[in-house]
Amino acid sequence: MDNGDRRPARRAPAAARIYEQLGGGSPLLANTEAQARALESVLNESGESTFRVFIAMRYWHPMSPETARAVAEWAPDEVLLLPLYPQFSSTTTASSRRVWGEATQFAGLFAPTRLLCCYPDETGFVEASARLVAAGLARAAQRLRRVSPVRRQIWADLTARVSHELRTPLNAVIGFSDPYAQSASGAPPQSSGSQQQ
Repeated sequence: MDNGDRRPARRAPAAARIYEQLGGGSPLLANTEAQARALESVLNESGESTFRVFIAMRYWHPMSPETARAVAEWAPDEVLLLPLYPQFSSTTTASSRRVWGEATQFAGLFAPTRLLCCYPDETGFVEASARLVAAGLARAAQRLRRVSPVRRQIWADLTARVSHELRTPLNAVIGFSDPYAQSASGAPPQSSGSQQQ
């Protein structure tokens, strides 16, 4: 077993303790469930086929083994994996894919499976993410100006310790936010480089 396999196993107990302090589950689960229902609704609009969207999380429930059992019970013709982190990483995308593959073997799920991977530079995704990040940063800066230096330091300490699960995708989004920063008119600035859209 290499370090890539041991690290997640070491983090899992710590993640479970943190989630217990947050009310017994991932704070991302409710949003992910809402995204799943919205995607399922759009996919089924035509009525030509029936689509189901399942959720599998790495460090809290529903995890890959229980989701793979549910998917196997539904018996799909094909499975499409859609990681919610847009960038490829061996510690997120690849390890999630590996764990899913192991879970499907145990669940007896042998439907053809594809991975929709890596969309950090999709124009719509980048622009929407940049707008959301910019708005959030503006609200945080406005609130921060109204608080005491002690509270500012507490906020700085807290944000410095944001969990890996949040920090990794946010780093990718923030990395793309500058080129897509909104001008005063609300339109993204024109690129002066050689990159073509």
